[in-house]
Amino acid sequence: MPAVVITPYALGRMSNHFFRAARGYPVDEEKKPTFHLYLYAASIELALKAALLSTDCTAAKKAAVKALGHDLDRVLAECEREFALPLDEVDRRAISTLNQYYKTKALEYFTIDLMLATLRGGEGLPELAEVERAAEKVNIFLNDHKLFIEGQTSDPLSGGIFTFY
Repeated sequence: MPAVVITPYALGRMSNHFFRAARGYPVDEEKKPTFHLYLYAASIELALKAALLSTDCTAAKKAAVKALGHDLDRVLAECEREFALPLDEVDRRAISTLNQYYKTKALEYFTIDLMLATLRGGEGLPELAEVERAAEKVNIFLNDHKLFIEGQTSDPLSGGIFTFY
């Protein structure tokens, strides 16, 4: 089976799909919106990682980005070293609060931490509106850069029949 080559554009497309899915799925006002929080978190992570890979999508850079894991605070800090992101302190705080549950996969697997937060009326969870606002700004940044379709690489071409970077 051929290796899967992840490009900045592929990450950008996935990010955009997660963002649109979150926007398109109705919010149940009676429940805590953990599903939406997960989708927005994933969209933010993938968009920022697409940006990081867009300047030089090499094997080394991919390894460095992968090493950031799902830690939105680390990914955001790394991305802000290279890009002027349209985020303010409210956005960063919402992302950081969300990160407590995202980096541990609590939003995916509904861990004890998340269960306790929901049983306590959402105590410790970020406000959905603030997360959505931050995700929207990241999505606008992503679209302003055309989903990073023009990502670059300094790695030599593989010499295969088709090479996708």
